[in-house]
Amino acid sequence: VSNLFRHLVFGLQYSNEKFYMALGYNYKTRTDMGTYSRSFFSGFSACAGINVSRFSVGIALDQPHTGATTFMLNLTCNLSELL
Repeated sequence: VSNLFRHLVFGLQYSNEKFYMALGYNYKTRTDMGTYSRSFFSGFSACAGINVSRFSVGIALDQPHTGATTFMLNLTCNLSELL
């Protein structure tokens, strides 16, 4: 079962017209970091975003182990709506 889970990534997502959020879990990342000093959040990731007028702003956070936290900011727009 452990070998099967190493090939799967689990996720939950909620979204509507103005807001979205998601959570993810990667078992392989969690187990690979078992030999290192890992945090409770190893293998988990989260993101959220809002849609404002013609733009969308999103943020994401991931921490594979205590020495590597990833924070991403995303700004998107539909060019056909801007013209």
